Amino acid sequence: KAGVPFSRHNPAHTHHYAKSTRRRAKTDPLDTRMLSDYGRRYQPEAEPAPREEGERLQSLAGHRDQLVAMRATL
Repeated sequence: KAGVPFSRHNPAHTHHYAKSTRRRAKTDPLDTRMLSDYGRRYQPEAEPAPREEGERLQSLAGHRDQLVAMRATL
């Protein structure tokens, strides 16, 4: 919504990338630097911003899943 380009990645891929750089410390500044390095190296495509109607549908689907699970439990 802020107009900032972004991309999503499998956490396992970024974790293995971090291991390959031999950085063992786990702090927010180091994680930020590692993700920035990962982005510069692999040049991921920016994703389109999620549309509000899609987010609403995902929310409703999640709620439906909860209700179905509750019905099964009962």
